[in-house]
Amino acid sequence: MKNVFISLSPDPPKGFEYRTPTKRDLRGSRAAILCHSLENALALMENFTEYVYGIVITEGEKFSQSSIGPELWHMVIPTVMIPGLHKMISIFFDIMANGQKALDENSSLKIELSLSRKIQKQTQISYNQSTGRLINKVSEIRHIIDYAQFGVFRTDVMGRIFLANPALIKIFGYSSLEAMNKIGLQNIYLYKSDRERLLSLVKQGPVREFETKFIRADGAIIDALLTLYPIFDEDGALQFLEGNLVDITERKLAIKELHSLRNYLSNIIDSMPSVLLGVDTGGRVTLWNKTAEQTTGTSASMAKGRYLADVFPKMSTEMEKIASSIQTREIIVEKKRPFASGNLTNYEDVTIFPLTGHDLDGAVIRIDDVSKQCQLEEQLNHSRKMDAIGQLAGGVAHDFNNMLGAVIGAAELLKSPDVSLGKEEIECVDMIINASTRAADLTAKLLAFGRKGKIITSVVDIHNVIDDTVSMLRSTIDKKIAITVNNNATVHTITGDASGLHSTLINLGINASHAMPNGGKLVIETTNIVLDSTYCSNSPFEIEEGNYIEIEVHDTGCGIPAENLLKIFEPFFTTSEQGSGTGLGLAAVYGTVQDHMGAINVRSQVGIGTSFKIALPCPGENSHIQQNETSTVTGSGQIMLVDDEELIRVVGKLMLEEMGYSVLLAENGRIAVEIFKEKFAEINLVIMDMIMPEMNGREAFTKMREIHESCKVIISSGFSKSKDIEALMNEGLSGFIQKPYRNSELSQLLVQVMSS
Repeated sequence: MKNVFISLSPDPPKGFEYRTPTKRDLRGSRAAILCHSLENALALMENFTEYVYGIVITEGEKFSQSSIGPELWHMVIPTVMIPGLHKMISIFFDIMANGQKALDENSSLKIELSLSRKIQKQTQISYNQSTGRLINKVSEIRHIIDYAQFGVFRTDVMGRIFLANPALIKIFGYSSLEAMNKIGLQNIYLYKSDRERLLSLVKQGPVREFETKFIRADGAIIDALLTLYPIFDEDGALQFLEGNLVDITERKLAIKELHSLRNYLSNIIDSMPSVLLGVDTGGRVTLWNKTAEQTTGTSASMAKGRYLADVFPKMSTEMEKIASSIQTREIIVEKKRPFASGNLTNYEDVTIFPLTGHDLDGAVIRIDDVSKQCQLEEQLNHSRKMDAIGQLAGGVAHDFNNMLGAVIGAAELLKSPDVSLGKEEIECVDMIINASTRAADLTAKLLAFGRKGKIITSVVDIHNVIDDTVSMLRSTIDKKIAITVNNNATVHTITGDASGLHSTLINLGINASHAMPNGGKLVIETTNIVLDSTYCSNSPFEIEEGNYIEIEVHDTGCGIPAENLLKIFEPFFTTSEQGSGTGLGLAAVYGTVQDHMGAINVRSQVGIGTSFKIALPCPGENSHIQQNETSTVTGSGQIMLVDDEELIRVVGKLMLEEMGYSVLLAENGRIAVEIFKEKFAEINLVIMDMIMPEMNGREAFTKMREIHESCKVIISSGFSKSKDIEALMNEGLSGFIQKPYRNSELSQLLVQVMSS
């Protein structure tokens, strides 16, 4: 069986020789096909009929007769017609099959000529159709390239640009392709090593989305993504590079800004003291800030993606509320929700915010520990309550102290040697004085928790007060209670009231002993501390920054339940059995501490014990303590006694006269001013009540100062706010004495003021 070749190559393969076939060779032979595409060749073979003729199709110049042979057909076609050869060859074989039959029957060359013309016509038609389609496709492709928003190019390996669409020229900021070529592609790369790496990679195949930096015509740096396709020559050498370029400068800037914004928001979220949690609609964690990590001990990486109820068990009771908030798009707020923290009960605010943004489903939960806030609110409410009750108590105490002052003064007058009482009568008088003194102590407690006590000016050694207190406690409380004193403070003197502070420590010690019926430990300890402005501004007490001495009274008793802890300083609140206590002890402690411009805090755990800490302002170094005299001192001069209570005027006149003074009386401030205006030159000193009808003590003092600037005035009152007395002291007030007072106390103050 002979072979006939159909060649689609412009030149025969190397080592291939054509032979001149005969008609017999052509008839009934099988065809071997040589072409660019094996797939196309197989397709052509399927269309061969029983009779096959040899044909050589070439581009350009025709083969010589010696190479081709006279019996083979030859066609010269343009390159653009090569894609349509499959159809052309099929038509050719159809015609040749019919032509061979006619030739065998008629032996006429006219039919062959007719067939040749028909082939030529069909070829021309196919050529025209193929050319039209090709032109349309090229036009479409060119339109797409020209209007593309990304750069399209073709270069050689030397960097010369043959094709560049308008987008590429615009990206680089040049006016034309020629202007770009003057710079040279190799000089447009910011990093020359990137171009070398690209050339190395593209020799191995297409390179997709290679990120690099270029220099624009104006010197600006742009970021770009390159995709390259290699084109090799016949010898396999890299000849051209085709591809596209996308300017990602703005995209990278946006990503950088977005990353910066995310970091900023993340830092804000992590810096917040609140616990911030995010969940999706399924209850899985999407947000977990630093405070949440510190509160739960679980890191964000461990929490995210897990169910909230699993990583934060106490939120399991809130899952229904969270789901409801997401569904209804409503904010849910729960204020002061109690939660256990060890043996204490703390409080927190829980707020659930549904996410309502575009394509956002879920919720953010904010948890704030408001235990300190609740404590401060309770303390503030307590202070307000104390002030209100103090106003009432102060009014009662004022009148009561006036009566007690008259009783004590009259009783002391009865003990005068001039009266010549018998032993039994003197004992009765002492009983009156003692009973009145106890009543005065009760009134002092009322004044203490109402902060209506007298102004304190004496220097007190806290360690001495503690030692005296402990000495008394050791002789009164259960011996099974061990008392320990640690006086660690190096500065331990303050300006205050030794009696009030002594009562404060006695109250705390007795309360501690009641909490330890089976024995225990009572520890009293001092230390020096410094309170800054931040602490003072956040404190519910009226304290100022500076040096303080802290007194801690700690016991190992039964402790105070959390529900009672904020009530213990309220007046008349007591957990003792009826008749066992007045409920004024800790209220008086609270008032005494406030009157000393200090602060008191308590911590307690049931079954473990209670600790009271009292902070009192103190100077930078210890002050000298003056010893007070207890005997009555006589004097001389004229004193005007001003009081709206007749008993006080009567008894006071007798007391002053016994001390050696002559006395003028006035029943209110207005009358006192009129008398002073007439006789100020004869009056050595004025003792005046603070609260009086028509004109009170402060107004009268001001009027007297206008009459005689250096006049000496002592204010005497059943109660008075410390700040009021301090203000009068700054204006020239000579002294203050709290009712009821003893003869000795008044006499010593008079001598002190008269001699100044």
